[in-house]
Amino acid sequence: REAWHRFTHRVAEPFGRLRSSHEAWLARLVEYFDRGSSWKKLEGAEDLLTSLKSEGYRLAVVSNWHGILEEILRYHGVTEQVDLVLTSSQVGRKKPHPLMFRSALERLEVAESATIHVGDSLEEDVVGALEAGLRPVYLQREESCLETAPKVPVIRSIEELRGVLGNSR
Repeated sequence: REAWHRFTHRVAEPFGRLRSSHEAWLARLVEYFDRGSSWKKLEGAEDLLTSLKSEGYRLAVVSNWHGILEEILRYHGVTEQVDLVLTSSQVGRKKPHPLMFRSALERLEVAESATIHVGDSLEEDVVGALEAGLRPVYLQREESCLETAPKVPVIRSIEELRGVLGNSR
């Protein structure tokens, strides 16, 4: 919350009227941001999670977020499809710190070598997973000239994960 406050204050600083009402509009922004109805599920995610769960996969959401994430996911029915929701606010560290990944592994009681981490941030997800000993899959939803580490699978949609999993079991 403090980081959001500092960021939005810097944005508002050059604009007198916006600056003078900063606290009010920031409260409205946070309230909107924390509401489940303000978010959409990733296309194809529900079917994939249901399928993977029925096949015996242990599933987790590991996110740099605060405690409200679980409520947002519950609103969308995701908490029923995963075994764990873990946020950086619970762990006290943010991805790419290895503690985020290791905390999830401990709670799920799974080994690093048996774990695939899917994420859409090169630094937080791919680099973090590699440093923690997990196998990352980079979800690159937008065109980019960024390259991933060698042998890191890149998918453009969540539906493509099935192909990666088929090669890893």
